[in-house]
Amino acid sequence: LESIASTDPSATVRYVARRALAVLDDGHQSVVLTAQQRPSPPPKAWPGLVWLQSPSGDTRGQGIAEAVRTGERQAAIPMLQIVAADPVEALRLRACEYFIRHGRPSDLVGLIPLTRGGLESVRAALPAVLIACDPSRGIPYVAYLLQDSLSPVRKAARAALAQLAPEAFFSAIEEMLASERPWLRDSAVHAASHLADPASVRLLEKGAVDAHPGVALKARHGLERLAQGGVTGAAEALSRIATLPAASAPDPKTA
Repeated sequence: LESIASTDPSATVRYVARRALAVLDDGHQSVVLTAQQRPSPPPKAWPGLVWLQSPSGDTRGQGIAEAVRTGERQAAIPMLQIVAADPVEALRLRACEYFIRHGRPSDLVGLIPLTRGGLESVRAALPAVLIACDPSRGIPYVAYLLQDSLSPVRKAARAALAQLAPEAFFSAIEEMLASERPWLRDSAVHAASHLADPASVRLLEKGAVDAHPGVALKARHGLERLAQGGVTGAAEALSRIATLPAASAPDPKTA
């Protein structure tokens, strides 16, 4: 190429040869670098999104089944919307299965509000969903559901918490007692009151001097329950707090 670029009688041939030499020197490297630096194309839309947004319940059901089968993350937001507000109860509950199998901590942002305002059947499914998405962050909200007005919801919350290791449960309850939010401390003492364990006694004794009178009162009642059940240390804890003034206050769950 060097010989052709300098000696060929045709100006056109000499030009083409020089261009070829330039590519060989550094042009191919520039092409490679450009390709490496080119941003990746956006992921293709998952076809099942169309099914999940269909006005047909049967079609939405097909989309839910496919999302549960594959764990497709593009389905997460539409599935949250189905759990929260789909007019078909069976589809709401099937969508919960997606989060039980494939849920992530980031999904809690959309699921937590349903513990207060969600439909009844969804609230009963939420304890398993929350624990599956993030056991440590889900515990406070499952504990909150222990005081739900509906028995199936309370039963589901107890079942979900029973699957946890005791260490994880009591660690979460202790963190809840340190919270600035009264509803979290209230949920903590309620949960501890219903677990006959010496570790509950220590937590309830701490709750009995809570700044919120409603929390303190509930903790005292919890200690009385445990003492009646013969839990080690409960009667002694009651004696230690007997000199403290009795408390009464509105329900702190709304605070």
